[in-house]
Amino acid sequence: MKDKIEGPGYSFQFHLADIRDFDGERLLASKHVGDNILAILTQPGSEPEAVRRILGRIAKAPVAARDFLLGELFIVAGLRKMGDEIREEARKMPILTDIMDHDVIGPLIRQSRAEGRLEILLLQIERRFGAVPPRIRKRLATLTPKELTAASLRILDAKKPEDLFAA
Repeated sequence: MKDKIEGPGYSFQFHLADIRDFDGERLLASKHVGDNILAILTQPGSEPEAVRRILGRIAKAPVAARDFLLGELFIVAGLRKMGDEIREEARKMPILTDIMDHDVIGPLIRQSRAEGRLEILLLQIERRFGAVPPRIRKRLATLTPKELTAASLRILDAKKPEDLFAA
């Protein structure tokens, strides 16, 4: 990364620091869970034991704060491609009873599932009827997950793409 920004009439130079060079143990030892979460970005913070410590701190947080803190942890851990490790460790701890109940992650998972269902249905329509007209794509994109599932089942008997929307 550059340590300078220059343009017409201005020039700024600054010192860059790599968080992997910071003392992750100090962040892990902090009484603030936000500091603990930032430790994930440091070298020792990405170790399995550090992840367990952070999740333990989140588990001890007030119930109302756990969703938020776990969401922050997943976001920060995503910068280090550690989502799978965090998810696996979180399963072992009594933080959430169901990840789908998480305010941040649950809706993202549901959205991804719906997008996947839509993608498969579009492929099925294309295979059965040829190119999917834009009006059909638009209409499918407005369906709820339940309606999308129903349309996916109707493709088995449909004579034309419009039959997918029959009640």
